[in-house]
Amino acid sequence: GKMRPRPNKWRIEMRADGEVWKEWGYAKDANGQHLYMERWHRLPDGRGPYLALRRSGAVDAFLVVCGNHFAFTQDRPTPQPLDPAMLAFPGLQPLVDALVARGHRDTAEAYLQ
Repeated sequence: GKMRPRPNKWRIEMRADGEVWKEWGYAKDANGQHLYMERWHRLPDGRGPYLALRRSGAVDAFLVVCGNHFAFTQDRPTPQPLDPAMLAFPGLQPLVDALVARGHRDTAEAYLQ
């Protein structure tokens, strides 16, 4: 998607037993309500052992292992566009739609990889 117009700041509210926590976004609406909240809970067998690995290079990636669970994430092979005209799109879907409509299918597919 598109870069956020404000920093990704948040605070954590943890339950006393440490098994459940809420992530509250920093930004609030006109009524003082947080614009963003996630509720997290610890998975069974999620207390360890722990491992976090980062691959840095042309395409960064992370592997995180916690107990019997893991997560893998990899950066996009195609960077976000530097063309100011492309930055005007509100997100990835409208950008890809516009590229396809203009006959730039290869570029659109690269953003979806």
